[in-house]
Amino acid sequence: GTTSESIASLLNTGTYFVRVYRSSGDTNYSLSLNATPIDNAGNTTATARAVGTLTATQSFSNWVGSLDTNDYYSFNVGTQSNLTLSLTGLTANADVELLTAV
Repeated sequence: GTTSESIASLLNTGTYFVRVYRSSGDTNYSLSLNATPIDNAGNTTATARAVGTLTATQSFSNWVGSLDTNDYYSFNVGTQSNLTLSLTGLTANADVELLTAV
């Protein structure tokens, strides 16, 4: 049809092809491709990005979305501490929670 189309997919390393094909009639089109590497935070507690022992503010920029719904970070505190955690710069709805290791 004449409606814009899009594809979102998680791709493994490799070579891929895009096929634009005629259904009927003649048409001009614009094609846009973007491959964003998967972020470097783990998607489970077992694969969490290890931050190490917090002794100063650590900042991370990343993303979550339909293809990567969770990012986990693990950290340690050396002594009893007051934690300040902020999630900012959002362009869509995302939430943050603090979990304890069991």
